[in-house]
Amino acid sequence: MANLKTKPQWPIFENRDGIPVAVVPLTEYERLVKSRFRLASIMGSDVPARRPTSRIFQDAELAEFVDHCLVDRLTYAQTRAECISRFGLSRAPSKSAIGRYSRARE
Repeated sequence: MANLKTKPQWPIFENRDGIPVAVVPLTEYERLVKSRFRLASIMGSDVPARRPTSRIFQDAELAEFVDHCLVDRLTYAQTRAECISRFGLSRAPSKSAIGRYSRARE
């Protein structure tokens, strides 16, 4: 990798495990990602999908239980209380996460 003790010339190109990569400052990377989303929305194409990060999406048993609560028309607060009773506080999603999950599954 390039010597970072001296001021590097960005970007730095190298190979990592045979894969060509470009190293840029984090602020530049964040700017590029934001620009990509802006361009996608301007061009009318779908904004690149983000992988769901909610623990509900990652936990099949929890998702099934939350689905059941939502079908039974429980409020998000009631659903959270039921999740705490069944799975414990550390595994229970927040009311906001339940709301996002509900909207995403529609």
